[in-house]
Amino acid sequence: MQLGALPVFGDGKQLLSWIHIDDLVEIYVRALTDPNMQGAYNAATGQAVSQRRFNQSLATARGRKVLMPPLPAFAVRAIFGERAILLLGSQNVVPAKLRAEGFVFQYPDLLPALKQLYAQT
Repeated sequence: MQLGALPVFGDGKQLLSWIHIDDLVEIYVRALTDPNMQGAYNAATGQAVSQRRFNQSLATARGRKVLMPPLPAFAVRAIFGERAILLLGSQNVVPAKLRAEGFVFQYPDLLPALKQLYAQT
């Protein structure tokens, strides 16, 4: 991004799950202080976005225009080998247990979350 480019891996449609650090910390605090929180929880907003949209939101939050050159899947596989699945696969994580317990995300939408993070730097 410093050079004005954020590559789009494959077709850029793969879903990325994300969470703002403040929400993650709140989940950790709850887990330490609420004896009813037992077992595994998905720490993600449930608002997965495409890799292309993530890049666009990141550029907007940083106030920059960037090129998003495509990096074809075969090239990603050639460069990263077996780890390419991390860049080309989708992850749509749903925080079902958190929602059932009434957890409210302070930053449920990506662009405001990124703007808040970069406003601090």
